Amino acid sequence: MCIRPPRHSFQTNWARRDDIAATTELPDKIAHQFATPNLIISSIKAKLNVAAQITQSDEGGWVLREPGVIFGIPGRSAKRLHSKAMRSGGAPGSITKAHRPSWFPQVYHPRPSTPPRRPLLHTRDGRRVEPFYGVFGSEDRQVYYPSGYPWNCIGRIDIWTDASTPNYTSHGSGVLVGPRHVLCAGHLAPWESKKWMMKFTPGLYDDVSVDGPGVLSYVSDVHGYNDGEQVTAWDMALLRLYTPLGTQLGFFGSKTYNASWENQPYWYLCGYPDAITQHRPSYQLGISVLDHDNSGTAMQLEHQGDSTGGDSGGPFFSFWPDGFPYVIGTVSGGESLTGKEAEDNNIGAGGQAIVDLIKWGLANWN
Repeated sequence: MCIRPPRHSFQTNWARRDDIAATTELPDKIAHQFATPNLIISSIKAKLNVAAQITQSDEGGWVLREPGVIFGIPGRSAKRLHSKAMRSGGAPGSITKAHRPSWFPQVYHPRPSTPPRRPLLHTRDGRRVEPFYGVFGSEDRQVYYPSGYPWNCIGRIDIWTDASTPNYTSHGSGVLVGPRHVLCAGHLAPWESKKWMMKFTPGLYDDVSVDGPGVLSYVSDVHGYNDGEQVTAWDMALLRLYTPLGTQLGFFGSKTYNASWENQPYWYLCGYPDAITQHRPSYQLGISVLDHDNSGTAMQLEHQGDSTGGDSGGPFFSFWPDGFPYVIGTVSGGESLTGKEAEDNNIGAGGQAIVDLIKWGLANWN
């Protein structure tokens, strides 16, 4: 049975709760990994003789000349499975557990930050224009510095439809939900590509993780649902990382949304929206689910939290009485019932399907 979050938790309990200090030191092996910058390369060829192809330039740097070099590691499989297969392949239940390593503090209140300066847009007659989409009323998202658990478990996902190209095609957001498991929106995955690549950087702030330049991982596999490929309720995917960052940083739990939570200001929304800054994360708290629509075991969670491009895949979550964060949805998009530019609701994908997806990954991806 799902535990109901405390009523008015944002205004009272969590606002007054002190952070929990780390109880152990970061292990030396992990500290060295985090602090060490690394350049990960692979090749479209079967073998890559890096040592034979690196030469020193006249300027003092090093040059790698090798046709077919890829900066990163391409993915292996991108599959959509039916919900029945997904559910039968994982453990039963409506909850997955969260985890905080003892060397990270528990932080309930993210440290406020500011977005980098960006040029202001204006109309021809000089009126200022904010390039927002899916924002209700004033802009309520706040940029934060993602130090401590669980804020350093939320990160940016860079996506390549062709791994051989130097620059990523698009980006979104995601969150660690297992030792090497990242939850995101299904529409972020390059399903149709045979040469795709994805990179996850947790706690990204100004293009590097706050925990160190070595904190990143490429994605080996991505699985989602084929029950409703164009239906927002099913717009969720699970990524498998080559590196088990969740073991080192911790991860969120997940819960199945309960209709008794409707119209209660329980929820946070986090991501890397272009409208604020894709280089620093932002969050909004006190969001209510206004309505939900069922689609099999999946749910479309409707709310009016601010969500724009780049937020896709970010966690829709709250803290529970045990002190841990649990995801109930992943940011999908928005809908307009009037046909005008303004969004009537923004949408999160959730329900039992999101828990089943994570449970499948925990059972099948070591």
